[in-house]
Amino acid sequence: MLPAPLWYAVVAEKHLSEDLFEPLLEMFTTEEDWDLMNEQAVYLVGLLAKKFPESFIEKVLFFIEENIKKENKTPYIFSFEALYYAKDHQFERIHSMLDEANFHWVDHYIRVLGDLQREDTLKKFKEILPKFEGKHTAIELQYYIDVMEGRVSDYEQGVAFCEMRDPEWKNHYQHMEQMFASAQSPIQQDVKINRNDACPCGSGKKYKNCCLKNMA
Repeated sequence: MLPAPLWYAVVAEKHLSEDLFEPLLEMFTTEEDWDLMNEQAVYLVGLLAKKFPESFIEKVLFFIEENIKKENKTPYIFSFEALYYAKDHQFERIHSMLDEANFHWVDHYIRVLGDLQREDTLKKFKEILPKFEGKHTAIELQYYIDVMEGRVSDYEQGVAFCEMRDPEWKNHYQHMEQMFASAQSPIQQDVKINRNDACPCGSGKKYKNCCLKNMA
């Protein structure tokens, strides 16, 4: 993987906006194994869901529904991260997806919902358990039913990746320092960028208040 796409995805952490919704979800429509890029994308999904819990999560729910309908096996699994920030009124729609046939990533979907420890989720898990009898999905459902009913003593509740990862990208990626060397930065130009010039990343801010500040 070239460093430029990942570099731009890192810069996006400081420029969260609705303009990122479509291109970010578009990343999850290909079966390419992008490793670090997917990890960074999951981080951005969490940040966007946290900042835009209504508009972004609605976009994600529609995205998941469409992928289930098409029986896709592409990695739309990474978009599930947004569910950690879903609002109460969105859970009827979230739970309804468990009724869909041919949901390729249903086990992981169950794990995310199980982490949320909701009473309505417990009720839904019990309701759908019989239809998965004899399948691995039934094991996942029963495990989280047991967790939510207090029968698992060693359970550690999961949280969104953006809550676990160091908020400073330099700290998180320090073991890959060479990838982010200034010589590889995609915004390097032959002409020197002055502190008060418009930032070449296109944010509309002055360079000193944008990428220069983020790289400090």
